[in-house]
Amino acid sequence: MGIGPANYNIWLPNPIPRDPIAWMSVTGMSDGTTPWDGGNGRGAKYIGEQRARDNGCTAATIPTWNSSSPSRHICYNYQGCKDNYPVKVCTFNGGHDPAPHDGGSGSDGLNSWVPRESWMFFTQF
Repeated sequence: MGIGPANYNIWLPNPIPRDPIAWMSVTGMSDGTTPWDGGNGRGAKYIGEQRARDNGCTAATIPTWNSSSPSRHICYNYQGCKDNYPVKVCTFNGGHDPAPHDGGSGSDGLNSWVPRESWMFFTQF
């Protein structure tokens, strides 16, 4: 699981395509450290897309958090992935926060939705 990952700050084995690995990531849409889309194919968006390709998931446009979203976070589970190699991508209204929560900005480990979403991801195996 990656919190604030990008395709330039986390090690991924070579060559492409890589061996499949179950993948979940969480990225704030205003993250200035590891942005969702930093341009030139760099950012959290691209690591999610690469993991999905590596895992044989169906190509998709990932719905991301925006100001019309009903909550402060959105999670997307790719479909059609190889057995035991799911890919889940979560985005939220916030920055480079390890424990975002729906009740406001910043980190709040006691009220973060990340543990709940992570638990759902890991218990599907």
